[in-house]
Amino acid sequence: MNNRVRRTTFRNAFIVVSVLGVLLMALIIWAYMYYFHITEPAGLSLASWPATYTNDFEFRIDKNDNGDVFVTDSGIKELDDYDLWVQIMDEEGREVYSHNKPDICPDSYTVSEFYSFSDTKFENGYTCFVSACKLDGETFDYIMGFPYEIGKFSVFYNAGAISRIGPLVRVVFLGAIAFGLILIVIYVFRFSGHLIRIEEGIAAIHERKYSNKKEKGPFVNVYKALNELNDNIVKSDAIQKSTDEKRNEWIANITHDLKTPLAPIKGYAEMLESPEKLSKEEIGDFGRTIFKNVDYAEHLINDLKLTYQMDFKELPINKEKIAATRFVKEIVIDLINNPSFAERDTEFDGEEEEIYIEADKTLLRRAIENLITNALVHNPKDTKVCVRVKGFTADKLMITVEDNGTGMSKEETDRLFDRYYRGGNTAQKAGGTGLGMAIARQIIEQAEGTIEVESAKGQGTKITVLLPVIK
Repeated sequence: MNNRVRRTTFRNAFIVVSVLGVLLMALIIWAYMYYFHITEPAGLSLASWPATYTNDFEFRIDKNDNGDVFVTDSGIKELDDYDLWVQIMDEEGREVYSHNKPDICPDSYTVSEFYSFSDTKFENGYTCFVSACKLDGETFDYIMGFPYEIGKFSVFYNAGAISRIGPLVRVVFLGAIAFGLILIVIYVFRFSGHLIRIEEGIAAIHERKYSNKKEKGPFVNVYKALNELNDNIVKSDAIQKSTDEKRNEWIANITHDLKTPLAPIKGYAEMLESPEKLSKEEIGDFGRTIFKNVDYAEHLINDLKLTYQMDFKELPINKEKIAATRFVKEIVIDLINNPSFAERDTEFDGEEEEIYIEADKTLLRRAIENLITNALVHNPKDTKVCVRVKGFTADKLMITVEDNGTGMSKEETDRLFDRYYRGGNTAQKAGGTGLGMAIARQIIEQAEGTIEVESAKGQGTKITVLLPVIK
């Protein structure tokens, strides 16, 4: 543990021990004030105040010239102010004076009755205390009643044994306190260690230097959350890195594809600057070549625009009921009638009973065309392409595009629908934008469908589309 960790741990230990000490002291003071004090008119006093006041009350008792016992004016005022009563008896136990005495009190007491007040509890709204005073050689006993619920408790103990065991008790008590403080310090050290590790872990996650912690101790849930957070960040970073790489690769391909039509456009345009040197046939050929490349560039830009419109859900969707078998069959016929694919072996197989789906017809046509065109363009001319439409389950329609062509590797299969990926063998992909399959997947998913690919090198490719059926 480095110096900073030690300093932090000691500081935390000191703070915790200090706070606990203050809280313990406050608790002791509160308990002392609550259990050993009473509230009287002059303020808060010790619960022993009534006994002390009773003993001191003898200085407020006097005799007049006639030998009658009385309480001084200051004593009367205190009795009234404090809601107390007093009853004074002679040596025979007969009452010679009283003030504020309750009606239930008798006028005389036996010796045992008088001294029983020493142990009486709170009764009839008063706790009684007794004492005695001497006036002119006579002894007078008196009882005082206090309107406070005060407990009286007497303890009898072996004074010799207590004097011997006292030091041991003090040692045990101090030892217990020291042991408790040691436990607190140990716990604070462990607690601080966990907090520091958590702090360092958060900093390490920020710096991408975090290593997973053991999920144990009082902060097991925090360590678990940190580990999961780090794992998610690592995965996110990997995805971000992969996305950046794919984007850079895609931008490079798009740049190359845009330069491809621009180069002949520029070259033929320069030649057309001197038309007098060209024949009509050459001018026509140059114009057609320029138009073809402009059309390709426009198609590429439109594909790029479409894929981002679908990404940000800015493309208007016009769903309608579609007869799936007839719809796909028409797409296949249109492609067969295309001069580019007129000699290709393309087959269609559909359900006799029509199955209906709901989708944007224009977009879905583009997706199906992209899938079939991809199979035709990226395979040898003798490749057979079979398009099938049939029911998959009661609520799903299945469209498959299967060929017996060259097939794909696992890497190509995994990334076939990735917008930022273009596989190898670019010679076979001339004229394509590299976005067709990504657009097809986006359109299928937008129609609440799924698309999957199965392929292996030399064994052809099968693409399966599942779409929800209208019941």
